[in-house]
Amino acid sequence: MVIEVFKFVVSPSDRTKVIHHVIESTIGSDYQLKKGLNGKPYLVTPDHQSQLSISHSGSLLGIAMSRDGEIGLDIEYHDQDRSIIKIAKRFFSRKEYQYILQSHNQSFAFYKLWTIKEALIKLQGERITRLQQFQLPNPQELIFPNAYLHHENFTYQGTWSMSVACHSPCQMTNHPIEVIN
Repeated sequence: MVIEVFKFVVSPSDRTKVIHHVIESTIGSDYQLKKGLNGKPYLVTPDHQSQLSISHSGSLLGIAMSRDGEIGLDIEYHDQDRSIIKIAKRFFSRKEYQYILQSHNQSFAFYKLWTIKEALIKLQGERITRLQQFQLPNPQELIFPNAYLHHENFTYQGTWSMSVACHSPCQMTNHPIEVIN
């Protein structure tokens, strides 16, 4: 499975234009953007169907595309003003919550779990309201039944976390951040 991940610094008013530009530059202009159950987007061309997952946080827009299978993507800014311990206690399992409390960097642990769980939800085509139902059996490891997970932290005017989920082993092309003025 091949997944391409694009990241852009873009204003909210230009997100749709950038999304369509990425799609056209990747698969061509002859496509239809459709939505499946719960609004999960996918692309249809005369030759094939491609999967698409979109995430945005602050000024960053993330787009993941694959012709080989379903995918889920989440990007989150590490907001230092966010009450991550209160959020974790409310939305995470007891084991996940304990993992965050015991981590030497609680912010990295929280955003790792949050983005993984949200990427899994998007992979399944579910709504974010199901966050509590997606529990990682071992929060220290990137393991979830019937899913392959990728997580990374990166910096761009602050710290960010990004997670990608898919159903089979994948080769990921992670394009550098582009700034759109």
